[in-house]
Amino acid sequence: MEEEKNKNGNEGCSFLAPRRASQGAPPREQWSRKIEFLFACVGFAVGYGNFWRFPFKCFKNGGGAFLIPFLICLVLAGIPLFMLELGLGQLTQAGPLKAWRKICPLMTGIGYGMVVVCFLVSIYYNVILAWSCFYFFNSFKSTLPWDGGMASTVGNLTNSTNNLTVDVTSQSKYFFEHEVLNISGAVDDYGVINWKVTLCLLLAWTLVYFCIFKGIRTTGKVVYITATLPYVMLLIFFIHGVQLPGATKGIMYYITPVWSMLAKPQVWVDAASQVFYSLTLGFGVMLTFASYNKQDNNLVRDALLISIIDALTSIFSGVVVFTIIGYLAEVQGKEVDDPTIATDGPGLVFIVYPAALATLPQPQIWSVVFFLMLITLGLDSQFGQVELICAAIIEQYPEKLKKRKEWVVLAVCVLLFLCGLICMTRSGMYWFNLIDNFSAGISLLFLGLCELITVGWIFGANNFRTQIESLVGFQISSFWIIMWKFVTPVIVTAIFLSSLITNKPLTYETYMYPDWSQAVGWLMAIASMICVPVVALLSWHSADGNTSREKLIDSMSAVDCFKVDKDADVPLYAVEM
Repeated sequence: MEEEKNKNGNEGCSFLAPRRASQGAPPREQWSRKIEFLFACVGFAVGYGNFWRFPFKCFKNGGGAFLIPFLICLVLAGIPLFMLELGLGQLTQAGPLKAWRKICPLMTGIGYGMVVVCFLVSIYYNVILAWSCFYFFNSFKSTLPWDGGMASTVGNLTNSTNNLTVDVTSQSKYFFEHEVLNISGAVDDYGVINWKVTLCLLLAWTLVYFCIFKGIRTTGKVVYITATLPYVMLLIFFIHGVQLPGATKGIMYYITPVWSMLAKPQVWVDAASQVFYSLTLGFGVMLTFASYNKQDNNLVRDALLISIIDALTSIFSGVVVFTIIGYLAEVQGKEVDDPTIATDGPGLVFIVYPAALATLPQPQIWSVVFFLMLITLGLDSQFGQVELICAAIIEQYPEKLKKRKEWVVLAVCVLLFLCGLICMTRSGMYWFNLIDNFSAGISLLFLGLCELITVGWIFGANNFRTQIESLVGFQISSFWIIMWKFVTPVIVTAIFLSSLITNKPLTYETYMYPDWSQAVGWLMAIASMICVPVVALLSWHSADGNTSREKLIDSMSAVDCFKVDKDADVPLYAVEM
């Protein structure tokens, strides 16, 4: 067993020495430049959730008051776990499967769970990209199909004081539900596939394939565009948005705190969960990206920088979105806090925003810019997940598959495209909503908690810090020890339990999902979580030892190159029962 561990742990064990292939396997790829790693991480973290989930959470939870628990949870939970994932990837020089196997074979199931989550999320995430492509192409028409003449109805609001009663989103909603979704009345009423949108889905998967088919050699170049272009687009929308009638009211609602909301526990739960999802913790993608770094890279600085950029992007996106919400409130003669104006999820970007853009001068230009931004926002988040899946497959058979990555990526993309076809049927929106709610909700929290327990208590937080210090070459604050062992696990546990307790039967608008579909959803959630105990049981059974306790200790022991003085931090498995 020890011999096998040493064999599996050779790659990346000599911390600052040049990398060597393990047992004939090709050497691991590296980022060509440090900036490529930063762009890849920012691009993956900054996605649709920053643009539609964060503003809606602010809208629902008291505007500016929501920023206070958000920032507190970012410091106490988000950044520590984010640094943990970067540190583990850079330390082990491996993807999620090998990384967890190296520091604790018993918890290798965390890596398998991450792969399952990325697979399930990739099915529906590229559907959003397909919708964005469909809208992008329709934006070039002389009359926007979601306009319905509303631009002439609204007119120039700068000089208008009328209390308009028209619903500017009605035609936009009709286009989304009938032209894009062609939605049926039930989750099992499949109907026919919408071939126009399906071709856009095929295009989306083609884009993903060509972004990563050569590995980080192509990924590192693509992120220069996909990670920076959304910021250019956001800045354009901000400059124009602040000039719209009603924009000031929208921004003031966004930044004005409703202090009474801070007394509600649900606001804090929403803030913590938003931090978790915004930084894409638990996916394992950041871990994989960090594994392509040089081992002496300053990951502490990277963790802080990327986390802060992601948080500021969410806040700035909120400003941009609330200029439009304020504008729509002005158009319809409503208050900014009217719940009928803003909506969560796809409705915000495929109904509310297109309707608002259609009322602007030269709406085609604004629509093209907006949906190009959505495409770039989603593309780098999507290919990060597919990169993790492919890297996990290749790491299992490096000698055979390392030089055939193009075929591995192609096979994964084709499989995920076929799985996504169910979202192209008339019941596709119901399936999209089902996968969205169950694939990466509670399961991500569970995997994040397992990460913290493994590093903080089994491998040992002090041991982990010692290993990281040997890489970066300077001493790391004890703040991280306290976070990894105590504070962050408590926060994640609280969110996890709260999510279970407050869980309600899934609905889509007024439609209540039948029991069988709810069961399918829970199977998707369990699929990633079950990997942890199942793989743990297999690891324990195959470990060395004559007794159950000896097997348990052996299966929880890191490979030799990661073992340090245990006196400084006694791991959980060494405590006498």
